[in-house]
Amino acid sequence: MHPRHDGACGRTAAQDCDTDRGRIADGDGTLTLSVWDSHADFARGAEGSGDARRRRGRCRGTRDVSGEASRRDVLCGLLVAFSLAPSTALAQTGGGEGSGGPPTIAPDLPGTLAKFPDLDAWIRIAPDGRVTVFTGKVELGTGVKTAMAQLAADELDVAIDRIDLITADTGLTPNEGVTAGSQTLEQSGTAIANAAANVRLLLAEAAATRWGVMATTLFTRDGSVLDGQGKRATYAELAASISLAVRARADVPRKRREARRLIRRPVPRVDLPAKLTGLPSYVHDMRLPGMVHARVLRGPSSGTQLTPDLSALRRQPGVARVVQVGRFAAIVGPREWPLEQALRVANRGRWVRDPSVPALFPMPAGLLDMRRESQVINNRRDDPEARGVQQLSARYDRAYLMHGAIGPSCAVALFAEDRLTVWTHSQGVEPLRQAIAELLAIPADRVRCVHREGAGCYGHNGADDVAGDAALI
Repeated sequence: MHPRHDGACGRTAAQDCDTDRGRIADGDGTLTLSVWDSHADFARGAEGSGDARRRRGRCRGTRDVSGEASRRDVLCGLLVAFSLAPSTALAQTGGGEGSGGPPTIAPDLPGTLAKFPDLDAWIRIAPDGRVTVFTGKVELGTGVKTAMAQLAADELDVAIDRIDLITADTGLTPNEGVTAGSQTLEQSGTAIANAAANVRLLLAEAAATRWGVMATTLFTRDGSVLDGQGKRATYAELAASISLAVRARADVPRKRREARRLIRRPVPRVDLPAKLTGLPSYVHDMRLPGMVHARVLRGPSSGTQLTPDLSALRRQPGVARVVQVGRFAAIVGPREWPLEQALRVANRGRWVRDPSVPALFPMPAGLLDMRRESQVINNRRDDPEARGVQQLSARYDRAYLMHGAIGPSCAVALFAEDRLTVWTHSQGVEPLRQAIAELLAIPADRVRCVHREGAGCYGHNGADDVAGDAALI
């Protein structure tokens, strides 16, 4: 399924551009904005070339998925990229999962429950009996949303379609670092399952108190506690009588293997129906009232910058503003396709190589010239067995392997009431939040990063980069 409207043929998807079509700023000067294509396919060796070939995102449609913002909110959605902040780079590697995260509070509890032992950090029960489960991990296409809903539903004895799963959101979910290294179920899955077992016990104890019996004589089924003699109390009825603002207990057992209904059994993916039927599923689909779009001017290779005629750019049809912060430049307008056309005009300009930025090509010489750190993997120098052994040394090089994402990255940023919210398909919203706060020189508690699914990320894609661009614009 092609992810974009066919802008090259002149179709601009009018249905997606009906918000303040000719309008950029409200009366109080606030701006709503959206930008695309963070990672250009940099042409190696094309430094200084104005005609280097690179892929850029074309006009792509959006769908309504949120009514959270008013017309006077400042929104910025981007598909763009710039160099990754060091703290955010952890999100693109498997080794940094959880690095620099919160300390362990309850070492006897499994997974991330040891760092966030309070049950209400993981599970809430609504008055209608629906269960909300919170995780600091994200769905990257591997099916973890379904797996974690399975774990919670099985331990709680509720139908999986009564589970609402909230993934990484710095304003709502536990700080579980980044989603990488195949550790999601080991860290977050075990935490959710054990928290759910604790909640189920609390519900059974509440029913036991109500009926004046021992909790061990009761059992749970389909969102209710039963006594086997005809008495039944739903979780919705019992939830008001318990508090989940309590610490999980390590001695609460999970269900016996033979009692599990969902774990180890195939369950339809909870995220696929919307994706396969064209319903809003990705951050790219977001559209907020008054939103406008942007494109960032990128060089053909690392360390190049454009020397554009900004006044000529401002005169391009569809360009309402040119945003420039140092060497960073972006164009802003109410519709995507005119910006794409203006961007192509701008790219015909002259690109200048910045000598202060080290060249990466040719490799590996370019890498060796850069700042690097050494790490000892195994030191047996003082081991008696290692004395007198012949020492060998060798150097191994391999070809450059580009991280080619399957689709362009996108982010949406909203600045309102002195706070910045960024919707992103980052693997690590917590380190991204810190990086954006650093970039903008504002306190981290004024930044909220919310995960929305996007293109796959085996290796590095532009999710974090585009979020930074959105925030900066």
